[in-house]
Amino acid sequence: MCSLSWCLSCDIPFHSGETCEEYIASERLATEQHDLEEERERQLSIERRAAEQERERQLMIQRNLEAERERQLSIQRRAAEEEDERQLSLQRRTAEAEAAERARQLLIQRNMAEFERRLSIQRRKAEEKSARQLLAQRRAAEKLLEEFDAARRQRQAELASSAVTRVCPGCRIKIHRAGGCDHMTCKYRRFR
Repeated sequence: MCSLSWCLSCDIPFHSGETCEEYIASERLATEQHDLEEERERQLSIERRAAEQERERQLMIQRNLEAERERQLSIQRRAAEEEDERQLSLQRRTAEAEAAERARQLLIQRNMAEFERRLSIQRRKAEEKSARQLLAQRRAAEKLLEEFDAARRQRQAELASSAVTRVCPGCRIKIHRAGGCDHMTCKYRRFR
């Protein structure tokens, strides 16, 4: 046993009641225990960190699942809203188309009534015009007959006078020979 206040072989303050070998063995044992405790602490820390990471991973998975569920719900809500909007739009378009068809049918009925009214007026006017035209045609035919008769009488007069009259070769005026020889002198141009 060492009785010094400083152990030279161990180079530490005095270790009372133990020999250097016992002290070294106890120190080694304490160091090993300390190392074991540190190793256990390190393992516990690793396990705690792993457990914490696993909890965080599980929490992240749970959050991701909740976010995915929320996204799916949002998609479903949006799809339902779009479907509702599409149905409303379809109903609106159908109602508008029906209203437009009713308006078109009403317009067709009004147009048909207006067409029938105008057709009746046109028929009445056509009948009146036809009567006026027949009267005008009859008058035109009578006038044509009168003109034809006048032309016939004039032609007959011309034929009758052509036997007695001739055309002056110089001035082209009709001349009438009253008698005598064939020698004549034009009184307008003194042509022979």
